[in-house]
Amino acid sequence: MKKVKATCLCLLGGVFVLLVIFSCSGKNESMAYKAEQRLFKARKMKNELVGSRFNEDFFERTKREYQRLINDFSNSRSDSREIDGIVVSAQMDLAELDYRAGLLDSSIIEFKKAAAIADNFPDARGNALYSIAAISEEMQKKNEAINYYEQFYNEFLKEIDLSRAPSMNSSYFTAPLKLAQLTRDAGDMAGSAQWLKKAENLYNKILSSASDTTLLKATRLNLLTAYLEGKRWDRALQWAEDIEKEAGPEEAPAIEFIIARIYRDGKGDKSLAYERFMKIYKKFPESNEAPLALLAAAGIDRARGKTEEATKLYEKVLKEYPTNSPAAIEAEWNIAEIDESQNKWVEASLRYKSIYSNYPTSLEGFEAPIRIMKNYLKKGEKDAAAAAYKQAVEHYKKMEKQELPIEPRILAAEYLVRAMVEFGDWQKAVETLVSLPDIYPQYENFKANYLYAASICETELKDRGRAEKILTRCIEKYPGSEVAKEAKKQLDRLRSIR
Repeated sequence: MKKVKATCLCLLGGVFVLLVIFSCSGKNESMAYKAEQRLFKARKMKNELVGSRFNEDFFERTKREYQRLINDFSNSRSDSREIDGIVVSAQMDLAELDYRAGLLDSSIIEFKKAAAIADNFPDARGNALYSIAAISEEMQKKNEAINYYEQFYNEFLKEIDLSRAPSMNSSYFTAPLKLAQLTRDAGDMAGSAQWLKKAENLYNKILSSASDTTLLKATRLNLLTAYLEGKRWDRALQWAEDIEKEAGPEEAPAIEFIIARIYRDGKGDKSLAYERFMKIYKKFPESNEAPLALLAAAGIDRARGKTEEATKLYEKVLKEYPTNSPAAIEAEWNIAEIDESQNKWVEASLRYKSIYSNYPTSLEGFEAPIRIMKNYLKKGEKDAAAAAYKQAVEHYKKMEKQELPIEPRILAAEYLVRAMVEFGDWQKAVETLVSLPDIYPQYENFKANYLYAASICETELKDRGRAEKILTRCIEKYPGSEVAKEAKKQLDRLRSIR
């Protein structure tokens, strides 16, 4: 299927590392002890918030608890390293709390504050800088991501103390790879090549001096990634084969899978790639890579037009790896697409329905109801399309009301709007768009809904007056924000063409 950009509010893996709070035992009346107790209280509230359905009032109270702690003890940071560490920890927690709530812009602001006060705690400063870069990348703020990944690299990797490397978060060592990818995406091919070279130098330096087994293993894979990013296929193949010789039984399937992909994507040898994918399945049937290898082999068959052979491999995935949800979803979706391409719509629609019923929070699960509706629209079957649209709306609304984490509920709301737009239910789309910022005030991206709603009013409903009211509401609701500035620009444009 064609992947669409999905809002991902999942916690950045391994980014947030809590600071060690210094023991204040024996100083029950000291300011450090009081600060520690305040942090303990705030963290208890945070843990309760994270472990339950989002509650805006409790979220705000938890934030205030952290903010009061920071305000009350900031002036005492210079008096005590213990207090300094507690304040920095509280600031980091506050930034993480905003991130968990989907307040990405606010989270970046709080991490910047943490970085500014963490000079005495390099681990926290590095954590904050990397988090700013990673969240900026998630928000597609590529220039800011580049700036902060580079700042992190210069401070913590450029002249790295190899004795500290084993204790560093493994994600940190991917910074030059991130920079290579981001600069390439920005069209700076020379800059990307330079970052890949820096990545190779860093990894070779670690490999030549480090002794920590875990660090060496991760670094070998990072160096392989650098070769792959640089499309140095022969070097990548040679390095992967070298890694394969030293790989244990747990690592071997993953390395063999990478080698098969090099033959498929880099060397253009689909036949050899196919053989290697099937070899992985037969040699390591219990490995995580086995169903992925079957899917890859099926993909090669499908690309060659061998849909019957591809379908058999997809069905093998469903039969032999039913508990591997990602693999099962991909197999089910591909069979549905093959059925659809062969005008077996009844079979295809049943598979799409099975996907969104059994795997509602997967990307395919979100896509499936709209896929069914669009097929009927394409065929001109208005009644069937209307029924499918109704089912899609009911499905997304039901998901919003379920006891799910906030991320899939927000995504359900976005797909609800998309279904309305795809079907052309413009009135409902506008109503839903302007309601979502109040339902999910913690989600910054919904602020822009006012701009989208105003655009629909102008272009589809031909109602400029309503568009102006929506834009005015946006300006009043978010004064001084970027979305308000854009709303003002659009409002001025509408008024100029009356």
